[in-house]
Amino acid sequence: MNNVPEHIIPLKGGRIAESELLNHVDYKEMMICSECYEPYGFWMYRPEIIDCLPDEWKPQKRYFQKCHSTCSQHNQKPQMPDEDREQAKWPNFDFNERLTLCYACGQEIRLSGSRFSYWFCRTCLGRALYYNSQHAPIIIPQGRHSSMAGFVLPGMNSRNEDKIKEFVQDTNCLFRSIDHLEVWRRFVMKTNFNIMGISGDVRLDYYLASAYSDQLKFEAWGELCNFMTKKYREDEGYGGSCSQVNFLSDTHCRANST
Repeated sequence: MNNVPEHIIPLKGGRIAESELLNHVDYKEMMICSECYEPYGFWMYRPEIIDCLPDEWKPQKRYFQKCHSTCSQHNQKPQMPDEDREQAKWPNFDFNERLTLCYACGQEIRLSGSRFSYWFCRTCLGRALYYNSQHAPIIIPQGRHSSMAGFVLPGMNSRNEDKIKEFVQDTNCLFRSIDHLEVWRRFVMKTNFNIMGISGDVRLDYYLASAYSDQLKFEAWGELCNFMTKKYREDEGYGGSCSQVNFLSDTHCRANST
């Protein structure tokens, strides 16, 4: 998966790949919520990277990440300081989330916090990019921004009603797919919790040490392909057509998941 795209982050006097910066995030105090299955708790940058990070990031601060905004525990976790119940946006973030778990397999963490952040680990992202390259329009969104799915409206088309209609149609299809992917994310995390015998909130580092399995990752990917294709077809049934369609068979999807 060496050809999988990766964000490059500017530092003082240099740059760093997102996957490398992830190695410098201390998340030993973080937990996974057993209701929404999102990481929450205190995180910070490790001492060895602090001097390289831009001062405006306030890299020496301990930050508290909340769990999912729709979760009943979003503002109720006992570890949360009172001042974090109404958070200001963190420096250099589009939203206050430093870490998330892969939306496909739920086994690995990714950096988050940017509107261009990827939702998948490198293995699952490579599979998603291949799968989507065989489909028009995109079936499995790899991030929240429409441009990550190839849906953009150039300025020269901003007055073209046909192009505007096509863009709106495609982005509406994308947003529905994002909703379906969120349903899948919670399902695969709940499945992982059940396999591991976890019944309540769990330490993130403990979960990560036990969750990884190539076989389960592969099986989750095949099931995700089937789930998203089924949901897309259901959406098409109520008239929510995207601009183009080209389905792969489920067998082809699984055969190219390795």
